[in-house]
Amino acid sequence: MNTIAIYGAGGCGRKFLAAMRAAGADAGLFIDRFSDATEVDGVPVYRPDVVPPGRYTVHVSTAEGNPIIARELRDAGFDVVRDFHETVMEFPGIIDLFRESLMCYHPDASHRVAESELEQVADLLTDDRSKQSLNDIVRFRMSLSGTDYPRRSPEVQYFPQDIDLFSGIDGLRMVDVGAYTGDTVDAAIANAPVPVQWVVCFEAFGALLPTLNATLARHRIARPHTDFFTYPCALWSRTELLAIENAGGSTTRVAPAAESDDPGCLVQGIALDDALANASPNYIKMDIEGSELAALQGMRTLIGEHRPCMAVCVYHRPADLWQIPLFIANTWPNYRMHLRTHGELLQETVLYCIPQD
Repeated sequence: MNTIAIYGAGGCGRKFLAAMRAAGADAGLFIDRFSDATEVDGVPVYRPDVVPPGRYTVHVSTAEGNPIIARELRDAGFDVVRDFHETVMEFPGIIDLFRESLMCYHPDASHRVAESELEQVADLLTDDRSKQSLNDIVRFRMSLSGTDYPRRSPEVQYFPQDIDLFSGIDGLRMVDVGAYTGDTVDAAIANAPVPVQWVVCFEAFGALLPTLNATLARHRIARPHTDFFTYPCALWSRTELLAIENAGGSTTRVAPAAESDDPGCLVQGIALDDALANASPNYIKMDIEGSELAALQGMRTLIGEHRPCMAVCVYHRPADLWQIPLFIANTWPNYRMHLRTHGELLQETVLYCIPQD
């Protein structure tokens, strides 16, 4: 019989352990390549290369990078590896321990699911897979039960091969809103089916800019005919000074500085209509911590004139799931919409919008 092992000895791993123990199981060890701890909650912690000989079933507890880690563990020779979803199916009580940290969480179910609006969103979705994905999300949001926990989409986020994003595009002109460290630029270079002509990155957090600019510099050397630009500011509905506030835990909220009681970190907000008034992007990606709707309001002219494809995150706030697609449909008709969830715990849920002729 295999020994249970949990990959990740941090907060997620401890939740996995607690749920397993509540179900009458227990872990023999944690595996963690970064932790300096020798034991957590009475369970020893090992680096992957010093795990004692034996047969293990490894449960990957990390929500981010879960499929990559699972694949690496299999390649390293571990007997059986269960990803996040597979583990939740075996120990559904895990979700009870994550419930209040879910981005879709609200104690009142009517704030998690607006039935009338979501029926309208379902009508906007073009393919059966998107409709099923929305149904799965709604069912889970209603029950918040591990038995209803949906499986993530395996496609590359922002460049899913099962959605024809780039039909009729002969060169990619991308606006990366919430560029982080340049990971989406990496994905574009690796997965876009057309040459990349230029990329404009918007990133409001100054601490991320050195890594982002290093990523762009690396690509610029390898692709001298591609232009890369960085705007160290936040996209917003209009151009004004913004305050980034702590909304609890790792969550942030953006508000006009003049209206903020806790200004915290001040950043320049800018409407895309102002920033790129003379540019013609054909792909806009947005992942900006719940400010996506405000940013869309600041690009009415640009989208109306150039009709770019869009990939918009709709998971940071419960109402994003219906407010964003309905805003897009009402503001710029004739967009074909698809929905995919690329991460665990309903994170990285993306609305893909493709202009129709």
